[in-house]
Amino acid sequence: MLLGKALAYLQRLVCTPKMLGWYCVDGDGDGIFTQKRSSRKVKHTVKITLAFLFVALLAACSTPEQIAERDRQNQYRAQLAQQAYVERLAGKCDSYGFQRGTTAFAQCMQQVEQQQSIENAMQNAAALQAFSAIQQQQQSQQLLQQQQIQNLMIKPIPSNTPIQTQCYKNGMYINCTSQ
Repeated sequence: MLLGKALAYLQRLVCTPKMLGWYCVDGDGDGIFTQKRSSRKVKHTVKITLAFLFVALLAACSTPEQIAERDRQNQYRAQLAQQAYVERLAGKCDSYGFQRGTTAFAQCMQQVEQQQSIENAMQNAAALQAFSAIQQQQQSQQLLQQQQIQNLMIKPIPSNTPIQTQCYKNGMYINCTSQ
């Protein structure tokens, strides 16, 4: 029932343009519109459009239960990632010989986490520095290329310099050179 109403609504949306030379009529009052004075091509286009819209609507629909389940799964994955991180830290403290549940173990966990944060910051800084160096190298290469292009360009002769032209005849051709 709901599907039929949605389809009828979509059909009404599609059937409204009159500039194409066709219109839609709900002849028997069942909510399903039929086309009048339209070509076969227009009918085919409307059917394809309706089918596409229907599939798109079905694909985009999620029930509240599905949304809640997706949120629970994302939350569960985040918890697993956090637990894995804590286990890695605890594994380091275990390898140092600390006993779980003691204050020394907790202090070790804090120190290992700080060390991990410092290492991550250093890696990020090194990556940023490498990226900056690459950018500077590219900019200097571009500048060098621009300078080389400018050096290759023919510079005009200043107008106050006298130009000497010599011409000589070679058969029926005349060759001239300027300096």
